[in-house]
Amino acid sequence: MKFRLMPLAAMVMASHAVHANNPRHDLEEVIVSASPVHAQHSDNARPIAVLKGDELRNKASATLAQTLSGQVGVASASFGPGVGNPVIRGQSSNRVKVMQDNLDTLDASNTSADHANTTEPLLADQIEILRGPSTLRFGSGAIGGVVNVIDGRIPTKMLKESISGAIESRYTSSNHESASVFRLDGGLGQFAWHADGLYRDSSDVDIPGLSNPEDPEDSSDGYIANSESRANAYSVGGSWIGERGYIGLSFNQQENLYGIPAGAHVHHEEEDDDDHHDDDDDHDEHGDEEEVIRVDMEQTRYDLKAQLLEPFSGFEKLTLRIGHNDYEHRELEGAEVGTVFES
Repeated sequence: MKFRLMPLAAMVMASHAVHANNPRHDLEEVIVSASPVHAQHSDNARPIAVLKGDELRNKASATLAQTLSGQVGVASASFGPGVGNPVIRGQSSNRVKVMQDNLDTLDASNTSADHANTTEPLLADQIEILRGPSTLRFGSGAIGGVVNVIDGRIPTKMLKESISGAIESRYTSSNHESASVFRLDGGLGQFAWHADGLYRDSSDVDIPGLSNPEDPEDSSDGYIANSESRANAYSVGGSWIGERGYIGLSFNQQENLYGIPAGAHVHHEEEDDDDHHDDDDDHDEHGDEEEVIRVDMEQTRYDLKAQLLEPFSGFEKLTLRIGHNDYEHRELEGAEVGTVFES
């Protein structure tokens, strides 16, 4: 019996040659570590998006929803330039909670889509968008998400400098909107203070052609009628800041007058069954009366915020947050006052 070993030996030699031609590469060591303790519950309840700094300054607009409209899953329910409430993953109204520095805005924006909220993105330090399990901390109703506007009206730490400030002016050509804001922060000893203000004025939005081509007789040409707005606001706040915490107060005054373009107004009045059987002439006259709807909103708000570090053994911190709001919202139907909201 004969054995042929030459082909096998050739294969072994070829294998050694292949390995010799491919140099060895040593991979760097990668260490992945995690700790099940010392983790914040909010860090595990993602997703949370934060808009702040230069990104917020570049995207800040007249309404909160317009400011956030570029974020993933966020849209704007707009009833003209003066109104824009956020829509998160198709949810809005009571299913999206809008907060001012971790407290409810205490306005009427969740009762109807054509009611503006009282937040001012141009005066915000940062805006947080919470979705998923993290929204449960603010109640079971906010299944769509939570938008929290941090305004910095109540200082929580001392500045390195005794005083700092900023002033900004903007102009938008589409509706001839001019907006000016200022902010001042300072401190003396253990006392820190804050002040800010805003004035915004806009005309009707310019458009090419008719506002409603299907009804040329009742359309405006080259602009959207009754889409102008005017708003002003100012705030002052102060805090005493110690080694283990702080306590502070703030005051905010805001006025906003804006128009609702024709056909966009949402009715709130309850009507009798007979009203639904009026003839066409009465319906047309009723529509003409409601063609110009404006909303005149005023708010006065007081806030208190306090925090104490390590108040008791086993407790990291104790936080107190109180807000009081005087809110009035009047819907002007022509020269007459229609619906009035107060809180």
